[in-house]
Amino acid sequence: MNFEFWLGNENLHQLTTQRQYMMRIDMISKSGESLYATYSNFMIDGEVENYRLTSLGKFKGTSGLVDAMSCHESMNFSAKDNDHDRTEKNCASTTFSGWWFNGGTDREDCPQNYCKHANLNGVYGTSSTTYGILWSGERDLQFTEMKIRPYNTNTVTFM
Repeated sequence: MNFEFWLGNENLHQLTTQRQYMMRIDMISKSGESLYATYSNFMIDGEVENYRLTSLGKFKGTSGLVDAMSCHESMNFSAKDNDHDRTEKNCASTTFSGWWFNGGTDREDCPQNYCKHANLNGVYGTSSTTYGILWSGERDLQFTEMKIRPYNTNTVTFM
């Protein structure tokens, strides 16, 4: 596929509630470094629950890559016209993107009043931490891809 494609939150919900799914995120940094993150149990709630990121499962990734998604777990999906983050500001409007913004959490490792630790739907081609594509310390990612597939304990790789 040589273009952007979003399966849609309702389709993600329908898929991930039928059985256990894994998610793999592939990224290429501005310097050309290939990075990946996998999660063993990716699940999205339905529209009534605002497409909450219900589960991620166990994280595994490129050596040195931090788990930037776990701070977004249990968060509702926000869009500029449908704000569900925990801040007074609208994180989706501020970042020009829809995402599972947190903006405050009870976890000590997730800063309060901070919209995101990861945002793969940000604006391409900018190193801005406000509205660019972000994975923890990695800014201005030139490529990101989120993939899901049914979980299989016998599977060693995820292409």
